[in-house]
Amino acid sequence: MKRSLLRRMFRIILSMADDSLEAIQKKDWEWLEAIALHDKDVNKIADFCRRILNTAGAEDYRRIPPGYFIVEQLEKIGDMYRDMCRHCIAHSLHLSRELQGLYRDTNRFLKSFYGVYFDFDLADMRDFAEERYRLKKVFEQRFEKTPLKEARMLCLLNFVVESTFDMNGPLMTARL
Repeated sequence: MKRSLLRRMFRIILSMADDSLEAIQKKDWEWLEAIALHDKDVNKIADFCRRILNTAGAEDYRRIPPGYFIVEQLEKIGDMYRDMCRHCIAHSLHLSRELQGLYRDTNRFLKSFYGVYFDFDLADMRDFAEERYRLKKVFEQRFEKTPLKEARMLCLLNFVVESTFDMNGPLMTARL
């Protein structure tokens, strides 16, 4: 599988992440709808990557399952950002400052995985894991305090963090 395809998929998702937070802050529902549509591009690239892994990727069997898993997870993360956009639109949701900060932290966490994926370093992987544990504690605290209207957004952000973290094992398998 070509790294350029995966890089493109990552960049679309990272753009969805940053743009959706900005659109939510500006209460720009039309922009949010346009951002949600970018998930179709992520899905197309994911389908193409899976096809490559299923056909041409057979030379190095050891790396096919981790690559497939990472493509699947990225596609799901794109779906989660699409769902967050649509949820905000449907409910004209205005996020609290705390949830906006957690949204920003979630986006930063995804960006850190992008960096580790394309520039693999064990020290960075350790920092990535430590950040996940920090975020996990923050989410646990927020679940107790979050108003019902923001609960779905909190769950989706938590899923993004957990899905991102779940890619570290396959990445280590493929790189070590």
